[in-house]
Amino acid sequence: MIADNRIVVAIPPDGVAKVLFIGTDAAKADAVFQAAGTEYAEVGIINHPSPVFTRHPIDDKNRAEADARSAAERELAQQNRNKAIAAQKLADAARLTAEAKALNPDTEKSQSPKAK
Repeated sequence: MIADNRIVVAIPPDGVAKVLFIGTDAAKADAVFQAAGTEYAEVGIINHPSPVFTRHPIDDKNRAEADARSAAERELAQQNRNKAIAAQKLADAARLTAEAKALNPDTEKSQSPKAK
């Protein structure tokens, strides 16, 4: 909805403008305009169209969908990073285990639980 804002402005002899009324009520703006006295050198009404209660539901919907897609993409990217880190850690663990066995072949025997 577009509403016309009415602004009644008065200019006294000293030249400093004074706003007498701002609103959408045309009758009240006209009444203020008519009631302005001789203390003002000039009085005027400005009609200024301005949007009131604007919404853009399609833009809101598109933005929400884009946000959801971005969140899903970020989650997938984080899962892929976590998988890559886990794979690297497993590879490091296997490499370190092999090095430990090579340095001390008895390590495997001493770490295995003994059955009684």
